[in-house]
Amino acid sequence: QTLTLILLHEKDPFLDLGYFEARVRVGDSFTQKYEPLDATDLTYSDNSLKIAKNILKDPDIEPLIEPFMLDRFPPIHIKSILLSEPINMKNIYIKGISRMHIDNLQIRMNQGTTDSYRSDVAISIPRIDASGEVNSASNFLFIRVPINGTIKLVLHNLKFNVILQSKPVMIGNYESYQYDAVDIVTTIDNVELQLNIKGLPNIIEKHLILVLKKYKKDLGKTITKIVVEQINKRIARFSKKEILDVAAGKTNYATVVDMVKVTLGPNPPEM
Repeated sequence: QTLTLILLHEKDPFLDLGYFEARVRVGDSFTQKYEPLDATDLTYSDNSLKIAKNILKDPDIEPLIEPFMLDRFPPIHIKSILLSEPINMKNIYIKGISRMHIDNLQIRMNQGTTDSYRSDVAISIPRIDASGEVNSASNFLFIRVPINGTIKLVLHNLKFNVILQSKPVMIGNYESYQYDAVDIVTTIDNVELQLNIKGLPNIIEKHLILVLKKYKKDLGKTITKIVVEQINKRIARFSKKEILDVAAGKTNYATVVDMVKVTLGPNPPEM
């Protein structure tokens, strides 16, 4: 018997998921956040903040991040007898990263007592829009029924509080700075989710939609976490030692822009 596929007659409204908070922490060797900053700290902090803001405005940077595109997310697992396969997302578009604003940047050089530097950065993005295609499958009378649709997320007022601890390492004869520890706390004032499913057989449509709606909040939070992780990877690589070198007059601005292009690209280096 042939299963008849139907299209939903109207779009599912946005679901308000409320406040979201996440933390990513790698390493634990953070130096003390002392006050006040000394003259060297202030010079490096002010110069680095100006450079970072100029990089965000650079015309070569915006095309890399607006819109930001990803081929796919990791599979999302939902426990239900109606869902026989994980939910997969592909062709993901993330818009709004270019509106990133660096609210504050402080660099502590530890008064020359150590080669490890601490950077405290406050970043905000007023709104992120993410959308993509979703697919999964259901088993009905031992028949695999494909499930396809679209998903949209709206993230309002994102704030990132970042601590970066860097240390010198030797790569051949060249001294480079790598992150020894990273701590990023992300907060989002409100998350909205819209999930539209099409192509469901009429006989199981109502039951499956109820299942998906039941798990919408978990699904939305999981996808929000993945989006935030992608942004966090780029933030964690953004304030690299090269920016400090420009602030100290040791390298040029073009070198940093080239580095940032790689950092903000579709496959950033791991933290």
